[in-house]
Amino acid sequence: MRILLFILFLLAQIYAKPISKLIITADSFIADEAKKITTFNGHVIVKKNKDKIEADTIIVKFDKNNKPIKYIAKKNVHFIIHLKKSYYDGKCQKLTFTPTNKLYTLEGSVNIKEYPANRKISASKVIINALLEKTQIEGSKNKPVKFIFEIKD
Repeated sequence: MRILLFILFLLAQIYAKPISKLIITADSFIADEAKKITTFNGHVIVKKNKDKIEADTIIVKFDKNNKPIKYIAKKNVHFIIHLKKSYYDGKCQKLTFTPTNKLYTLEGSVNIKEYPANRKISASKVIINALLEKTQIEGSKNKPVKFIFEIKD
């Protein structure tokens, strides 16, 4: 129990703002202090403000000061990512988040709805730089990038 509270405290510190909270729920977790890795399994939900990541498994990697440096969500990933003027709601098979530069890498059958523009994106890989508000979208030979726009005639 003390280890769980310690880990949650450390995770919260990376996002420390006056009112901001990081909340992780899961069916179970395993902490490997020697490798600086914590693995959350089963119905994992990570929430911070309006952002949310859900997955079967989420791995959190820490630096030598026990500060989270990477989050890796695997299998059945659903996410909501807010930027300043828009937000993404989507699914993929793997999501990697690096908090220091607010970089999200989405991989494996990525399907996103972008709001308020109401655009749909399908791709093999999407990289979202929330800090710079830039998005890079990649397709593959068998699955090209696909955009669907709603246009008023």
